[in-house]
Amino acid sequence: LTICPGDGNPGITTNAEATVSDGATLSYRWQYYDTDLDDWEDIAGATTSTLATNTLLGIVSDTTIRRVAYASQNGVDCAARVAAEVNGLGGATTLRISVDNRDNPTITTNPPSATICDSDSITFTAGNTIDSDTIEWYVNGGLIAGISSTTWAPDPGTLNDGDSVTVRITTAAFGECEYTSAPVVVSVSPAPAAAINTLSPFDTICSGDSITINATPAGQATYTFDIGNGLVPIVQTTPQLITTGIATTTVVTVTVENATGCSDVATRTITVPQVFTGGTINNMVDLTICPGDGNPGITTNAEATVSSGATLSYRWQYFDPTITDWVNIAGATTSTLATNTLLGIVSNTTIRRVAYASQNGVDCAAGVPSEVNGLGGVTTLGIIVDNRDNPTI
Repeated sequence: LTICPGDGNPGITTNAEATVSDGATLSYRWQYYDTDLDDWEDIAGATTSTLATNTLLGIVSDTTIRRVAYASQNGVDCAARVAAEVNGLGGATTLRISVDNRDNPTITTNPPSATICDSDSITFTAGNTIDSDTIEWYVNGGLIAGISSTTWAPDPGTLNDGDSVTVRITTAAFGECEYTSAPVVVSVSPAPAAAINTLSPFDTICSGDSITINATPAGQATYTFDIGNGLVPIVQTTPQLITTGIATTTVVTVTVENATGCSDVATRTITVPQVFTGGTINNMVDLTICPGDGNPGITTNAEATVSSGATLSYRWQYFDPTITDWVNIAGATTSTLATNTLLGIVSNTTIRRVAYASQNGVDCAAGVPSEVNGLGGVTTLGIIVDNRDNPTI
């Protein structure tokens, strides 16, 4: 018979009473023996033919229990055969009790330190188990329902800092012995709740413009900004990044890490309206006009193309030696330029059409605003003024 450590004896009944010599009185003594004893010990109060359950308590090692019959007469008690006999002969009847002395289960964790962030997962694995064991997991003494395997991986956020995790096994032995592991105390650190914003309205800029990106919360250990566009992520200890490295619409990512190594990630889409192709105009050959005339009519050959979500518009501009920068031609905002929209041309002049991509209130010109070579959506026409001297007589 197998029992659990610390249990008492099972109840033992008699099958047949002992017999004694004529004139003698029959009595019994129940005794036990284990490896910690030098000789058999009487079980206190056990003097009948049966042994009640749990008469002998706290059995922690393999133990033999026997019933010894006595014949008593004239104050002399005579035991059956030899008192040390344990084989059941001669009136000594024995029962062998085995104690299911299993080692307590153990718990290992991944990560081994049992230290995690509240956004991380952790795996617990029970050791010192066999297939026939029943497995139960406990947190702070409360049973985790529905988990009966040797591993348990609670979802992130399930455990709190300081929670105590134990595993209990119940064996298949008689009495269903229970063994409980030493507790594993989990250290859970909160991760920062990362967020990201910019100082640019609607997070919209033109390609290469400066943009200020702010991450929160402040006061964390590191901030890693990934602005895409093939650039190496930028790691810094301050939560603000000012950059001109964003060339196209991109998702900016910031990883905020605190002093305990816990981190969170936030993203924000930075919109960059772009002119992909500037289109072409007719009459691209330089023209000669008379002093004071206006511009010739210019028609479009192909419309410009812009990025998804952006609106296409145009601005016609002119430049001559008397000015220091390009000047918009008033009212000229379509793909074509009507004749004489710009009047009174008296010096050689360049006219150009600049394509714009507009989104969220931000207008982005094609290429560099001073560009005059027709690339990137800027399409130009040179006008030469025939500035001859007046004839003389």
